[in-house]
Amino acid sequence: MTAKRAKKTPRKKTAGEAAKKEARSAVVDQFTYAGVQVEVTLEGSDERLKVGGRELACARDADTGAYIPDDSPYERHGSLQELARARIDRAGGDQ
Repeated sequence: MTAKRAKKTPRKKTAGEAAKKEARSAVVDQFTYAGVQVEVTLEGSDERLKVGGRELACARDADTGAYIPDDSPYERHGSLQELARARIDRAGGDQ
């Protein structure tokens, strides 16, 4: 007869762990373009872009350093700010 193993429950993060994650996340740039709020943050070595409160997934080309949005692989931008402005212009601003 084998003993049953108890299911592991996920451990809740303590307030200290949550604070450490917050400390690792820093706002690099924050601006409004055509009435839409844009925020660029740095989390460890990852740069993140939020346009109108929604995160925009993108990758960085290792050779050129250009930013490439995940949903449009042929689009290239020199900075996250430039990428955000292009997205807002395409959507017509005031999203």
